[in-house]
This record gives sequence, C-alpha cells and structure tokens, in this order.
Amino acid sequence: MGWEAKNVSPKAMMEKVVQIPPRFDRDNEAQFIAYKDFLKDMFRYPRNELHHAEIHLLLPDRTGTMRRISELFDDTIDIFATSLTYTERSSFPHPTFWTLFADLRELGLKYDINLPNFQTCALAIEQALQTFQVTATPDPNTLMNMSDAAFNVYQDVLKEVTRLGIEPKPYWTYTRRSNH
Repeated sequence: MGWEAKNVSPKAMMEKVVQIPPRFDRDNEAQFIAYKDFLKDMFRYPRNELHHAEIHLLLPDRTGTMRRISELFDDTIDIFATSLTYTERSSFPHPTFWTLFADLRELGLKYDINLPNFQTCALAIEQALQTFQVTATPDPNTLMNMSDAAFNVYQDVLKEVTRLGIEPKPYWTYTRRSNH
C-alpha cells in the first residue's frame, strides 16, 4: 500500500514515514541542509496541520542535538543572544536554519521578550556568575554584557508591564539554606 503525498498529514508523516536521528553530526553540513529542505516542504502545509505535528517536529540546536522548537530561542534577539550563550544545553537553533525563523516562530521558537523568557535569561546569568566564581569563565566583560542586556530589557520593556499592575513571578529570588 503506497502513500499519496496529498493524503498524508504532517502528523502522519512525522509518526509513520520520517525517521529523524536524535543528533546530527556537527561536521556534516549536508545533513543540516537536507533537513532544512525537508522543513521547507513541511512548511507548505497549512499551519493548523503543522501545529498538530509540532510535538514531533524537531530542530537541531547548535550542537546538532534534536530539540523541540519550543525549547529554543531566537538568537537574533539581543537579550537571548547575550544571556543564553553559556547555558549547559544549547539554547539556539543551528545556524543553517536562520532563514526559516519566521516559520519557526509560528511553531514555537521563542522570540517574545516576556516575563517567562526574561526569567530564563536571568537564571542563565545567575548560573554564568556561579560558573565564573568556580572556573573564571565566562570573562568579567561577558558577564557585564549579559547583565547590561537584562537590565536594559527590564528598563525598556518589562518595567512598563510591572507598572501597569501585572504582578510578575519573582525571578531573582532563590532559596538558600542557612548554616545555623
């Protein structure tokens, strides 16, 4: 029994037809390009059909590890590019896919500067500071740039949201155990 392309939904294609490896070889650019071409074909489907397949539609991060699109950030947004560079797992799509960002945003790529995304950035800065205290990396200038980017976003974008009476979740607070 053959599959006719016009009768196959994106969800069925992802579940029954396409085998995607969990990781791409970082040095095999042909793998990334072939997958980019596949995604371009998938983006021709109506968006409502793609949203049903979203949990199966993966994207390689900068290390080649396949991730849900909704786990990754648009690194053309300054605060994300600055503060999420040193996260343990890559926070950004592989550069091969930059030309698809408009489509990827519709499918969950994080690009909004909102409180949850800001919180992620603030936590990444805190982790980078803790790493610096142990390993001296990233360098102090990088840490300053990360902090400046977060402060500027707060001043320019989020301060107005909090002024309007929307209560943000505490993002700079964390629990510490006392030694007493």
